[in-house]
Amino acid sequence: MPIASTRLATNPIAEGALWVPENLPLLAQLVARVSLGQSRHVAKILAGVGIPMKDVDETVRKSAIKRLTLAESDSDPYQRDGWIFQVISWIACLIEDSSAIVSAPHMELAQKGFDGLQIKLTTDGLAVERAVIFEDKATEDARATITNKVWPEFRAFERGERDSSLVAQVVALLESKSTLDVDTAIAAVMWSKARAYRVFVTSPQVPGLNAAGEPSLFLGFDGIVGRADSRFAHTFVVSDMRAWMTSLAGLSINYIIDTDEGSADV
Repeated sequence: MPIASTRLATNPIAEGALWVPENLPLLAQLVARVSLGQSRHVAKILAGVGIPMKDVDETVRKSAIKRLTLAESDSDPYQRDGWIFQVISWIACLIEDSSAIVSAPHMELAQKGFDGLQIKLTTDGLAVERAVIFEDKATEDARATITNKVWPEFRAFERGERDSSLVAQVVALLESKSTLDVDTAIAAVMWSKARAYRVFVTSPQVPGLNAAGEPSLFLGFDGIVGRADSRFAHTFVVSDMRAWMTSLAGLSINYIIDTDEGSADV
């Protein structure tokens, strides 16, 4: 697998896992494929379906490389690194459940809106059981970012302030599911207990625990979302995050440049 996880012990704040890079060349290839607009292709690879690589137009290649390349005048790589991390978060979600209905990564670096959405269906596949809202943050100060950026977003959703954008995302994600009644699905998602929240953040080290055995990085989550089964907190452990992202982007760019059209994929 491109990244590997270790499930965290049960704690009173949130369910979650620690993630680490496992196969960097493979991860770079998958990020490159998403940058080429082939997220469906990547999802099939993660599901274990072996399919030939799609041909790629030269214009698409150039656009994909540009997405992964920092301009010489750009001293702040947060948009590029944030986009790459959204892709990594999406990959992690599919590794956990390859059958998940999850929104594909945004293709514009500065695109507004929340970072991702996963729809979990009932066992018969006919109704929505849960809508999981993602906040993905590639940061060098995880605790401050969570406190100042993630928690306010989750509070807004809990207060219903983002309902219109949530409905739009749900409709877009479910419109191809002919077995579902979209209006009924929307009604289910508008019920607060059908909403869950997932934070995925970078950290240079495994987060520590406080005296109560709670992961200190995510303190306050339970004060925003009171439903214990609606809180998910994941940490991607990588030292020197900016340098690591630059290295990964370089490997992805090389893959795009070196891959011949029509060749076999991973």
